[in-house]
Amino acid sequence: MRRRVFLAGAMSSLAMASDRVRVAVIGVRGRGRALTSELLALPDVEVAALVDVDSRSFGRAAKAVEEKTGKAAVTYPDMRRVLDDRTIDAVVIATPDHWHGPAALLAVAAGKDVYVEKPCSHNLREGRWMVEAARAGKRVMQVGTQGRSRVSTQRAVEFVRSGGIGKVRMAKAWNVQLRDDIGRKPDSMA
Repeated sequence: MRRRVFLAGAMSSLAMASDRVRVAVIGVRGRGRALTSELLALPDVEVAALVDVDSRSFGRAAKAVEEKTGKAAVTYPDMRRVLDDRTIDAVVIATPDHWHGPAALLAVAAGKDVYVEKPCSHNLREGRWMVEAARAGKRVMQVGTQGRSRVSTQRAVEFVRSGGIGKVRMAKAWNVQLRDDIGRKPDSMA
């Protein structure tokens, strides 16, 4: 798990009175909820806040925080609240893709270390801005591409490349992630 590397870097870059990294998770549906659970399992991390524009999304992540800590989760609908909070050391960004780059740039500008889910940006320019901002601000920024670094994935790639399944003539892929709509539906179409 490369998140430990991120957190180690984040911890070493902080002049903290506490030995724990205070993290806010921005975006707590699917992936954000899973990352919240992983963060709660790390002894050097405190999940200090959950952020999501859709208050209906807090349920399971907030419950996990309360079960682990014995305290109700702090929740916000606006990420600017945690960016303005000087007690938050780092943020995990698991928002919809179009917010990854802007949220990371805002977080670095606010002095936070950043773990951002893939894709980190929508284009090369936005990605370059993120790198430049992190370097200029002396912040740790990591992109979650751990799927490609898994040993099982690397072995599968090597197996295919070495001819283990013969000559590949065609490949098909699909993704079935049925999700509830995050929008609000009108009461009536009339």
